[in-house]
Amino acid sequence: MSKAAELIEGLTEDAEFDSDGGFSLDREKARQKMRQFQLSDPHRYVLLLVEVAAQLGATRIDFEIDSDDMIMRFDGRALSWEDLDELYTSLFVKHGTPGIVARRQLALAC
Repeated sequence: MSKAAELIEGLTEDAEFDSDGGFSLDREKARQKMRQFQLSDPHRYVLLLVEVAAQLGATRIDFEIDSDDMIMRFDGRALSWEDLDELYTSLFVKHGTPGIVARRQLALAC
């Protein structure tokens, strides 16, 4: 079984039926499951963040890095509260708009 399939199985095992064609997701349990599937190279999250910015239309990305912080700024569409609220549910959308793809990549980076 692939890591993605394991992740999806782990996230859906605690989900409860909400309606036909969908399910609800406990965000805290989703975060716990995501921690089990961290990137093999912890520095790859930066590449996922660059992909998020690109999906949101960035033409410029700036990084500020010091000993314990990394700040990224880009000129694309800003993430909304809805984007952040739906972060983990975007992992289960097979196809989507650039915004949904950006959410998915951000969920993987977190």
